[in-house]
Amino acid sequence: MIVEAARKFTSLAIPSQDQLVFGTSLHPLACGLGLTIGAGLAAEKLHLSRKEQQWLTRIESGLDELPAEEAAFIAALEQQYGSSYDKASYGL
Repeated sequence: MIVEAARKFTSLAIPSQDQLVFGTSLHPLACGLGLTIGAGLAAEKLHLSRKEQQWLTRIESGLDELPAEEAAFIAALEQQYGSSYDKASYGL
């Protein structure tokens, strides 16, 4: 078993928060297929079509309907889907 000691840092690569720029890195990483992380090209907003936006609304309303407590959520699943899945495989 190889155990590495935790590295301790005494300084930051970018010493001042004023020098932090969204989407840029001192050491950009080329990932292939023309994608480079940290090259300075970043989309600050996610643009969705109307059709995609309707799904976000639907997902959000579905999340709002979920019980706040895990036990209540599992009980609701049990009533509706109890025989449709293997509880042990989910650690239940």
